[in-house]
Amino acid sequence: MGWPCVRAHPAAKDSIGNWVRRIRDERIRLTSHLKREGAADFGDLVVVYYSTPMLREYPDGRIEGRDTVWKFTHTWRRQGKQWLIVGGMCGLPATGTF
Repeated sequence: MGWPCVRAHPAAKDSIGNWVRRIRDERIRLTSHLKREGAADFGDLVVVYYSTPMLREYPDGRIEGRDTVWKFTHTWRRQGKQWLIVGGMCGLPATGTF
């Protein structure tokens, strides 16, 4: 399970990549530059934190995302010699304070 940026609710593995197909089908050029913000290592479990701008350039020349930085959390689990992603979440920057 994961919580994609553009979904109102978490999604299962079978549908979590639907946004990638949309980008391909609509011929949107996506540009991102992941910045590692931190990590927590628990041996066979690691939680990694990233941020990135994600620019979307549409076929009509329009560009979106210049002023938005997306935040990601991914949880990985080691299974033997292999690392498998077991969960993730995407978030947008806070627009206010509590």
